[in-house]
Amino acid sequence: MVLLVVLAWAVVTIGCWIGYQLTQQNGRILLHLESLQHQLTNLRLRSAQPTPALACYPDTYQANRHTI
Repeated sequence: MVLLVVLAWAVVTIGCWIGYQLTQQNGRILLHLESLQHQLTNLRLRSAQPTPALACYPDTYQANRHTI
């Protein structure tokens, strides 16, 4: 009888330990995912803004062509 109680508590303890490990791993994955989403948002915002080098030329700019 005592052996069954000890075995039951061992199963409960191992189950709790596995649950704790899975919770920790899930937390790390969620933190990493949030970090990636933040970086992606920053990249999208940066790419949406025109670059100063391209913004200085008007749309009607045409280069002068010279023939030799």
